[in-house]
Amino acid sequence: MRLTKLKIATAVLFVASAIALTCGLLPGRPLAAYEGEKKKGPAWGEAVEGVGCRLRGAWPTFQVDIRNEGKRELTVCRDHGVCIVEIDGETYYWFGAFYRRSLSGFGPGAHYEDIVIDLDDKGWLSQGGKNIALDPGKHKIRVTFEAYPKKQGEQSVLAVSNAIEFETRSQKQTSS
Repeated sequence: MRLTKLKIATAVLFVASAIALTCGLLPGRPLAAYEGEKKKGPAWGEAVEGVGCRLRGAWPTFQVDIRNEGKRELTVCRDHGVCIVEIDGETYYWFGAFYRRSLSGFGPGAHYEDIVIDLDDKGWLSQGGKNIALDPGKHKIRVTFEAYPKKQGEQSVLAVSNAIEFETRSQKQTSS
């Protein structure tokens, strides 16, 4: 009797998990659910070796989605400190406190969503050491994300996102 209840409970849990996974209620959604999302939101940047990057959001907080539709086994650090930000042709790098998360597997079919890029911080500096400072008006931004090879001696993949426009309205916008 006890074994039968355990089997039933296990079966119910399995079915509930499968339904939740299919509906996207659990992390690690199946690729089929992800495929449907490709058409939503802004376009992706041009893929490099199958690695694509998409930027979404508004000043000063943006989100990045990355995907690997290529054939290489890669790793990626899902932290804004490893990306390069370009605003109106000016390139900014992260020089603030860096809490490098462990690398995540990024093999064929892998994708990560909603990696936060917070530009409201003085840690973002240009090569000349300037903080981000934007005059009122329209601006264009894109980011570059790096995927690292698992095999030593191979090249990293640099995927550039789509460019999106945003507008700052009042006084000069600076990273605080």
